[in-house]
Amino acid sequence: GGWQFHNCWFEAIEATDNTPDTLAIYATNPLDVLISNCRFTSLLTSPFSTAAISLTHDMAIDNCRIENNEIFGAVGITIATDVTHKWCDCIIKDNFIKATTLCIDDNTDDWHIIGNNMISLATKANATDLNVGLAVNNHLTGSDGTRLIPYTDQEA
Repeated sequence: GGWQFHNCWFEAIEATDNTPDTLAIYATNPLDVLISNCRFTSLLTSPFSTAAISLTHDMAIDNCRIENNEIFGAVGITIATDVTHKWCDCIIKDNFIKATTLCIDDNTDDWHIIGNNMISLATKANATDLNVGLAVNNHLTGSDGTRLIPYTDQEA
């Protein structure tokens, strides 16, 4: 198995120049990574200024899970793209995410996004970047209202 984070608490702490930490977890080629039941917070400071969780790769990656977390950040979760390699069997599931902009930024469109509750200061249209064909039962509240993802034909 790969790295596992269980019941961890990551807190953005401002440096002496009053800038917050940029990332809590940044991983390249994170094979079999599990991030579960963790808190990514910013008590008394600004949120993680880049993203709470950022994953990138330059090879095929499978079996990554981000589940049951409380995530606060400028961006909640960022998944970087690689045009030659895919993410396989990777899941973002049952998280609470509050972000200034994007709650989930899946640039690969390969991840399964299931059962997340999200709040963004951005509009609904600008609060997620993901493949709605791999999304099930997600709730998003943006600055202009609330929607389900995937959304109904009336919400599109």
